[in-house]
Amino acid sequence: MPDFLISAGNSDSGPVGYVARVEAATKELALDRLKEQLPGQDTIRLDGGDIVDLQIYFNVDELTLENVIESETEDDDDDDDDDTEDA
Repeated sequence: MPDFLISAGNSDSGPVGYVARVEAATKELALDRLKEQLPGQDTIRLDGGDIVDLQIYFNVDELTLENVIESETEDDDDDDDDDTEDA
């Protein structure tokens, strides 16, 4: 099944960014699945250091098809190796 990357934010130009890889038949279905399954908020527990935890908030209503890009997986690269013939 194909998968799609859904990107939001940009840590190069802002403080936060993320990418989610979602398996789905189409871009539209990938976006729908992420919106259904991504929690409104989550907590990341960090071991060690002075930071105890990090609260993350998601506004899935702001995600659109513009956030979805097709993904190239390692399986795609492996297909090229299958085309070689044995001597």
